[in-house]
Amino acid sequence: MNLKFRRQHVIKPYIVDFYCHEIGLVIELDGSQHGTHDAIEYDAERTKFLEALGLTVVRYWNHDVLV
Repeated sequence: MNLKFRRQHVIKPYIVDFYCHEIGLVIELDGSQHGTHDAIEYDAERTKFLEALGLTVVRYWNHDVLV
């Protein structure tokens, strides 16, 4: 399977970190700024919006990915 991911892809009104059109996958990498109450609420709304478009959203903390 040869999947192509686009980095910083626009899915209005948002810009997602990585997007794979072929399988409808969004990958978001979250830094420490995403740990605040406001950011958690914003990210939840954003995820809900993207999932309503039929996309699968996967979130990782930066520190879990960047070793």
